[in-house]
Amino acid sequence: RPPRSTPKPSSAASDVYKRQGIHATNIKELINTDANEAEVRLAVKDWIGRSTKQGHSDVYVFFAGHGLANQSGDDMYLLPVDGEPRLLSDTAIARERLFADIAAANPRSVTVFLDTCYSGTTRGTDMLIASRPIAIKALKQSVPEGFTVMTAAAGDQTAKPLEEAKHGMFSYFLMKGMEGDADANKDNQITAGELHAYVQQNVIQQSSGSQTPELQGDSERVLTDPEKITRFRRTAAKLNYASQDDPRISYSSKLISQEMSRPTEGGELKIKRVLRFLRGAPGCQYRFEWQSKPNMLTCFT
Repeated sequence: RPPRSTPKPSSAASDVYKRQGIHATNIKELINTDANEAEVRLAVKDWIGRSTKQGHSDVYVFFAGHGLANQSGDDMYLLPVDGEPRLLSDTAIARERLFADIAAANPRSVTVFLDTCYSGTTRGTDMLIASRPIAIKALKQSVPEGFTVMTAAAGDQTAKPLEEAKHGMFSYFLMKGMEGDADANKDNQITAGELHAYVQQNVIQQSSGSQTPELQGDSERVLTDPEKITRFRRTAAKLNYASQDDPRISYSSKLISQEMSRPTEGGELKIKRVLRFLRGAPGCQYRFEWQSKPNMLTCFT
């Protein structure tokens, strides 16, 4: 384990979500030696449980690493960095239990991306367990209600790398898709179905048909909303303009403006608090209205 003073590298997945406006304090990263069994279980059972607002939070999980099914193919496991394939049920994390532990936090929705396979093969030609010379076909498992799960490959396939990008093939196109390339109908929103179609098309092409990403759950779920960021910036700009005539909101407006480049849920909350103040403040020169759909501030003199 690296010393605590060593800065942790930022993963491509977390960078994508930061650009979508999710604050760093709402992102939990476990990379390399930090992704051991104990830390993964703590992140799921403790951190997600404490960070989730029941019925309101949307949880996203991204896992890139080895997976393995048991001999019958009935149960699928994710291998932490200290997992032992020969002691699968003792040292690995059962996918079914992982989902149950996340569901126990009662989030509004859960979206899971798994850049792994369960056949027992590595991204090269080796087997995770030498005594298993034949790849295992993992049987498809159902997902809990409210879950959308996208996996890198079918149950008997291998999740392959994209060497020139230094990423898994699935991860590379997943990140490109979430940054906008998957918005097929150009409506400034990316649904799970759009993202899956984009990733599947590119992965099948790059792997010559030997790897097929799969999707289970709600294909209509909206995963990214770039337009929401635009609305935030317009609203913040209007508040900044209003603060020139009302020094009572100058400090709050300044704090909100600092999030213009990377809006967060906290920034939206600040805006709503300012609006509540102005709504009841005597001598206000402006009338403000907050419309939830779309989220925007209307300013009247």
